[in-house]
Amino acid sequence: TDPYVDDHVYEGRRLLPAVLGLEAMAQVAMTLTGATRTPWFERVVFDRPLLVPEDDVVAIRVAAIARGPGVVDVAVRSAETGFQADHFRARCRFGAEPPAPEPPANEPGTIDLDVDAEIYDAILFQDGRFRRLTGYRTLCATECVAEIGARSDSFFSSFLPADLVLGDPGSRDAALHALQACIPHRTILPTGVDRIIPARRVAPGP
Repeated sequence: TDPYVDDHVYEGRRLLPAVLGLEAMAQVAMTLTGATRTPWFERVVFDRPLLVPEDDVVAIRVAAIARGPGVVDVAVRSAETGFQADHFRARCRFGAEPPAPEPPANEPGTIDLDVDAEIYDAILFQDGRFRRLTGYRTLCATECVAEIGARSDSFFSSFLPADLVLGDPGSRDAALHALQACIPHRTILPTGVDRIIPARRVAPGP
């Protein structure tokens, strides 16, 4: 009943998006610690894709263990492996954050590029709720500065809670898949991230 999985289909298979896995891990870590602020992440690993069958139900468990004050190791598992193997895992940290890297200089103007036709239809598999890229200001083989549009989309069934502690998953996924345009000849999927520091508040708008 989660409508977003129909917008995240890779080679004919519906995959649980990494950003929704991170959302689940953050919610469980906050529940375990009683924290009211979102964590930042270290040692994020996406070991194996989590498939969501079209005609069946997949059960997911999120396992968490407190390693110390403000430190929680979290893993997402599924019935597909009898809950014995990690699909996603990460360390959630609460408290003082490391300094975030400086954002790139705000390049004036945008590259003349039809994002829908030349990026989404040509090399990306994301659809619907995850089609948030609206343009690029910088694009080369090793880095990019992308523009991401803001929308208000429903990610869950109307009968389920819609609360999201990490903010809009569509925008966060676009921040990841924007990198694909740097390597257009080969499909890339995230396998790991050293560190993710979520914004404390994301203002509405692009």
